[in-house]
Amino acid sequence: MLDSVALGHQSLWNAEGERVGWLLALKPRAGLPSHASLPGGEHLLRHLAQQLDGCSLPVLLDIDSPALLSLVLEQAVAPPADQLLELIVPQKVWASDHGATLLAAAHDRGLRLVASTPAGQEPPAAVASHMWRTFYRLTEHDKHDPLPIASPSAPGPAGDDDAPGGRSLYGGVTLRAKAEQLLHGPQTWALAGWPTLDILKTSQHRTLQPMRRSVELALQALHDEVPIEALAYGITQDPLLSLRLLTHANSAALNLRDGVGTIHRAVMIIGHNALTEWLTNQLPHASVDPMLRPTMADVALRARLMKQLLDAGGEQELRRELQLCGLFSDIDVMLGQPMSGVLARLPLSDRIDSALLSKDGPYYAALETARALGTLDLSRIEAITQRHGLLTGDVNRALLRTLVQPVGMLMGG
Repeated sequence: MLDSVALGHQSLWNAEGERVGWLLALKPRAGLPSHASLPGGEHLLRHLAQQLDGCSLPVLLDIDSPALLSLVLEQAVAPPADQLLELIVPQKVWASDHGATLLAAAHDRGLRLVASTPAGQEPPAAVASHMWRTFYRLTEHDKHDPLPIASPSAPGPAGDDDAPGGRSLYGGVTLRAKAEQLLHGPQTWALAGWPTLDILKTSQHRTLQPMRRSVELALQALHDEVPIEALAYGITQDPLLSLRLLTHANSAALNLRDGVGTIHRAVMIIGHNALTEWLTNQLPHASVDPMLRPTMADVALRARLMKQLLDAGGEQELRRELQLCGLFSDIDVMLGQPMSGVLARLPLSDRIDSALLSKDGPYYAALETARALGTLDLSRIEAITQRHGLLTGDVNRALLRTLVQPVGMLMGG
């Protein structure tokens, strides 16, 4: 089944900058010959539930195919209660008589349904009674103008009393001010995606700092004497903390003979006491802005996805390189500096430099694919997958493994 569809995703974020779910976009691959080639609706949902087994966050499935969505609504039964799979239903479906009939039957079979609607418009009560949540999609007009926020008096979806943290989800938010307005609405659960570019733009007047939570987690790990691999992994969940640590490890202050090109080696060489002191010195200036946490966590997720896409076998050092390649893939935007200038200060491998500077080399296919998979542009994802000669099924399985993978020491991720 995963060979015949294209997948993409966005993270779902709450007001504290914590990841609370996933939006998983899906459509049949271009060129499938006919309706008969579509996977069965019941089989599709069951297979996805199996692939996502162990995922601790809700997954909202957005099917970009009227025919396939109808099959799912007609045939699929609810996955087990511990598999938090929800199905997004667009307005053109729930607003039709046939769609309303499908919704009622799907709801009776236990499916969790999410009504997708233009921002500022409420589904009618008859539709809302079958829905678990409501997904408001912003238009270009909505992105800048004041927008009504769902209130507790709006018609509530089915199971509203059980829906954690509110029932409203918003997508298409590109401005920080709009995100803050919506996230503090009384019924808001999350935003789909994050206004990263605007947040970084509005932060250009100050130097971005590592997240305080990242520093505190690393200090706690040192106190608990966790294995070096786990400590290094935790640090690599914050690209700015990782960059700062590598810069310190290669500074004149340490005067090391050989360059330090990975976080794992930096942790080993600096040592427990010196690293504790260095991290403690980062605390006074560390960021506590929750709006920056998703930006950091999404880049860290891209790095983990790259490791899934490019099998490095038993080569630990190559996996660590892949992690850094993904982790530093947006570091120029974060710092407002040319990528070449940032990387020139670090003794990274030629493979990382090639991917980030020349857009070629053995890591670039994984980097470009991972970046595309973090969007809902399924046509572009298909094109990039084909251009790099990657198998669609392998790419999809890598994405789903990443969404399920326990991430341990994460700031907001």
